[in-house]
Amino acid sequence: MAADTKEHILDAAEALIADQGIDAVSLRAITSAAKVNLAAVHYHFGCKEALVQKVFERRIRPVNERRLELLDKAERDAGAASVPLEIILRAFIQPAIRLYASDPKGPMFMRVCGRIYAEPSMQIKKSLDDNFTEVVSRFVGLPGHSARGGTGRACLAYPLHDRGHDSHPHGQRSPQALHQGPVHDE
Repeated sequence: MAADTKEHILDAAEALIADQGIDAVSLRAITSAAKVNLAAVHYHFGCKEALVQKVFERRIRPVNERRLELLDKAERDAGAASVPLEIILRAFIQPAIRLYASDPKGPMFMRVCGRIYAEPSMQIKKSLDDNFTEVVSRFVGLPGHSARGGTGRACLAYPLHDRGHDSHPHGQRSPQALHQGPVHDE
């Protein structure tokens, strides 16, 4: 019963956030839609930020696990050679497309992602960025495809990591700065 309650809360929160946005949705609206009391939300999640994080995490975790599985396979198949860029991009993009196309709630989750990245809650963005730490480090750190290597693959990390800043530590550049041409070491 507790697992059902938790899933009802997550489903209600996901639908409301997708439709209205994070800040526009109150815990009371979520409890009303889930047909639970406020104590149930606090019991299972503690606070709204933790609930939003779990809404995101329950769908993105399997996507990221699949991304890493595909990347591991690509690296094994490539052996000592560099993994071709097309294979890297496929490993990164294909799991998200599968979620969108094969899960009935995939399109709604994509709207949740849009809300999360468009709305200014830095506390939520910080906690959600933690879901991408390993994925970003693995995809951006592949040998033969460095951020400075001119492949364009470094852009994979920017929607997850940049947040609109014009530059990064370690010499990475944001999409806003990419139009200025390649980065050259000094």
